[in-house]
Amino acid sequence: MESQAVLEILRNCGITWTLVLSDLIEYELSQMQDRMKYLKVYQNIPRNHEYIEVDDDTVSQYSTYVSYGCSPADAMHIALAQKANAVFLTTDDILLGLIKRCSNNTIVCDNPVSWLTGGDHV
Repeated sequence: MESQAVLEILRNCGITWTLVLSDLIEYELSQMQDRMKYLKVYQNIPRNHEYIEVDDDTVSQYSTYVSYGCSPADAMHIALAQKANAVFLTTDDILLGLIKRCSNNTIVCDNPVSWLTGGDHV
């Protein structure tokens, strides 16, 4: 169900929402072992997406999230989403709880299924 929600969100990016990408996301996609799954995701990435880059503020936020206990990769994803003022979607419930506790409501985060089925954006 979560993978279907992610694909539905990707299909609507460029139409209803804007997808935010980064070097880290592109790297993680390239590391997917299941090539069919990779192609399915890659083919649904809209051409008109936003690309966010790391700057000094992002590095500062990254360090803060690492100090809260996030993995380095998760901390960078969160910092970049915060910089872009984007919704951070993850299927990791522990990470969602950590973000909600530590971000002082400066970043909106949710599970893709919950976000797709229950937000004001629907």
